[in-house]
Amino acid sequence: MTRAVLVWENARATDYDIAVSADGETWTTAASVRGGKGGTETVELKPSAARKLRVKGLRRNTGYGISLFSLSVYGSQDKPDKK
Repeated sequence: MTRAVLVWENARATDYDIAVSADGETWTTAASVRGGKGGTETVELKPSAARKLRVKGLRRNTGYGISLFSLSVYGSQDKPDKK
């Protein structure tokens, strides 16, 4: 995993951490976001071979909670074939 794309609803996290894990038991912080703007945010992650990811909201922008519309995770791009 090298980046995550988060699409927030109006009730969003302004501060949040993204953690990754290979086994679902031991978690490592891959990114910390402070002052997120909402909408669609692309976050660069510390590269890892983890298979699980979680987002922990630390601060919300409204009194109504935190709502993440979608989350996409991407790995490093493969090198193109040599011709």
